[in-house]
Amino acid sequence: MFSRREFLRIGLRSGLFLLGAAVGCRTNGRHRAMEEDEGDTLHLQLWYQRREPAHQLFWRGYAAAVPVRTVRCDVLIIGAGPAGLASAWFLHRLGYEVLVVENEPTVGGATRTELWHGATVPCGALYFAELSPALRELLEATDLQPIPIPDDALWLRGAAYRSFWRDSVLNELPLPWEERSAFRRFRTDLQTLPIPPYPLPDSLPGQWRSVIAQPAETFVNAYRSPTLTQLLNAYARSAMGAPLAEVSTYCLRDFYSGEFGWDFQCPRYSFIGGLAPLCQRLAKRIGEHRLWRRSLAFRLEHTRPDRLQTLVMTADGTVVALESHAAVFAAPKYLAKHTIPELPPAQHQAILRLRYAPYLTVHLHTPFRLVPEGTFDLWVPEARLFTDIVDVTPLQEQPVEGFVSCIYAPLSPEQRGMLLEESHIRRFVHQLVQEALHRLAPEHANEVRDVACFVWGHALVIPTPEALFAARHASQPVGRIVFANTDNDASPALENAIEHGLRAAEQVHRLLRPHWLRPVIRRPTQVPAP
Repeated sequence: MFSRREFLRIGLRSGLFLLGAAVGCRTNGRHRAMEEDEGDTLHLQLWYQRREPAHQLFWRGYAAAVPVRTVRCDVLIIGAGPAGLASAWFLHRLGYEVLVVENEPTVGGATRTELWHGATVPCGALYFAELSPALRELLEATDLQPIPIPDDALWLRGAAYRSFWRDSVLNELPLPWEERSAFRRFRTDLQTLPIPPYPLPDSLPGQWRSVIAQPAETFVNAYRSPTLTQLLNAYARSAMGAPLAEVSTYCLRDFYSGEFGWDFQCPRYSFIGGLAPLCQRLAKRIGEHRLWRRSLAFRLEHTRPDRLQTLVMTADGTVVALESHAAVFAAPKYLAKHTIPELPPAQHQAILRLRYAPYLTVHLHTPFRLVPEGTFDLWVPEARLFTDIVDVTPLQEQPVEGFVSCIYAPLSPEQRGMLLEESHIRRFVHQLVQEALHRLAPEHANEVRDVACFVWGHALVIPTPEALFAARHASQPVGRIVFANTDNDASPALENAIEHGLRAAEQVHRLLRPHWLRPVIRRPTQVPAP
């Protein structure tokens, strides 16, 4: 079992692969350049996920969906995000005939990117914190080289403080001595306390269970620093989809233990082009003919104990029956209750205890900097409509003029309905951009016209105490259907996605070749004490 050093969060926030989440009013799920309203100078490019096939089949019913042909494979994988493609690659390497179905036109799930004004912009996940053994294998297989990313900065009372966890920078923060001391104590505690093990082991000692049950707000309030609480609340919303009051101390300690910067042996990495190249290259290694894009798996069930049938609506609108000996469900589990009729009632109830956050990522291409030079992520805890801004200019494959910034805007569940109306999204994004510019570059507040935004209806699983306790039950195999997603343990991290993809491949391998003894890869198994 790896420590959190080896299973830290996705940088961006990790959204998850969504199989047709209902997040917008687009029928093609792709994008729209919105026209300007009278008196509004903002030209907004919106990207959505494909929702219409899921809306048609899950909510209108699929009784009339009759397959026109049958396709057979050894293992079917539903979802071409990091977990699904990792599982597919490990199984492909073991000699299985795999087939991956993906509702979106592109692979990557939460790591997906879009091209905009000649720049690659991230729609969700952007960095990772540790090179786990499974990730190293995938990097070697894809010939992909990670690049280190610089430290973060903190925007506080009109100024930016880069590498703000260093003692020399903490001394400069415009805060009372007591608050600066609280920052140091928090840093020391997270550097010295045992790091919660991820992915969640099957059995946790009672002490770790008490850490899971504790709201992160209780843990942070003990430091008695309003500014630290404000910063970590922004971090929890951005990285985990909800404020401190709703997420578990277990996940906060796990995630933030790797956020202090290179001076504290907390490395972070990305790739040129963001995290999407990992999934793109895995898809090529597996074989594009084994990947069905714009294809929605909407019914998965056993036809006999050793055989599964999956009904899939393909890109041309026809329904195909896929027969397989096993299946990996790598989509978010809130879709499993619509897709798997054999789901046991108790498991169905466990899935209902998982919550997913709505989210926007907003992109600006400007001739001026929003993020200080030499900084990756600028945290703005005083902001009302967003939490942080990432400079993605250094990650561009080709040089771009100016600077490309990604603003992260986690939403509350009550705001999810806003995502169904483009006019509401437009108004919100306009207000967000104006707030960001007035705070960070007021002299340029009226100069930005072109903005892009990706809309996530159910972006990332929220690590609430309830979700952490429910996740293991929600992830139990159903016959020959196994699960692979970060909601397997309610921890939205790239490393977790890949590990769960590997574990799903191992489960399938044991089902199909029960006498095979050699592990797929070797990795440690220790669980630290709290």
